[in-house]
Amino acid sequence: MAKKSIIVLAIIAIIGWTFWLAESTYSDSLQNEIISLKTELNSVRDSYNKLLEENSKLLEENSILEKEKSLLEENYAELKDNFTELEIMYIDLTEEFEKLEGFKIMYEKLKGEYGQLETEYDSLEKEYEKLKENYERLKEDYENLQEMFENISKGGEAIAASAEWVSEDKRLKVTSEVVPEFWFGELERYNVRVTVTNIGNEPLEKVWIFIFPYVGDKLCGWDRYDYVTVVQNLYMGESYTYEFKYLPEEMTTYKVLVLSGV
Repeated sequence: MAKKSIIVLAIIAIIGWTFWLAESTYSDSLQNEIISLKTELNSVRDSYNKLLEENSKLLEENSILEKEKSLLEENYAELKDNFTELEIMYIDLTEEFEKLEGFKIMYEKLKGEYGQLETEYDSLEKEYEKLKENYERLKEDYENLQEMFENISKGGEAIAASAEWVSEDKRLKVTSEVVPEFWFGELERYNVRVTVTNIGNEPLEKVWIFIFPYVGDKLCGWDRYDYVTVVQNLYMGESYTYEFKYLPEEMTTYKVLVLSGV
């Protein structure tokens, strides 16, 4: 009986020890889990707090961005209006530029025409000066011719049927020859052949040759178309011969006048 009691007590002790061991082991594990959960909870709380702070910052930044967005929209509307105005100005300026290009082309054309006219004016001015000089020279020659004509009209030494002499300015040698023409043995008219030779040291631009037929001491039917000829550009040593035809048969003598111009 006592032995059975000891065994029962032993069993109870074993069961109790087992229960105590199990409870002790479970309690430690649970405690560790609780500590771990607290640690994670603290970590989550910290993360949450950080998220709250970041969210607060994001809200502030979002508010700032909203304001900036509002300003940008206002600026965009203003820039859009300015762009529209600039576009209109650009179109106007483009049209003005095209007009200016047209003016530029016209200006260049007029500039070229002006330069050409200026060149022509200079050329005409030089030509005018040259003509003026020629006019003065011709005027002087005309006055000399008129004086000589008056002297010839008053009378003078007649040129023989064939003659040779030197002009007063010593620049021309002159020869003349009478060539009578007959018709069936009767005198019909006279021709006078005149040759002028440049014996000077420079070319002569013009040489005038005049012939004056006389009957007695009177000038016979003088005509400025038939009794005058002009030689152009007579060079040094060069000769020119001209024959005055159809002089009147009643001519008894004639006179020849030669004038030279540079």
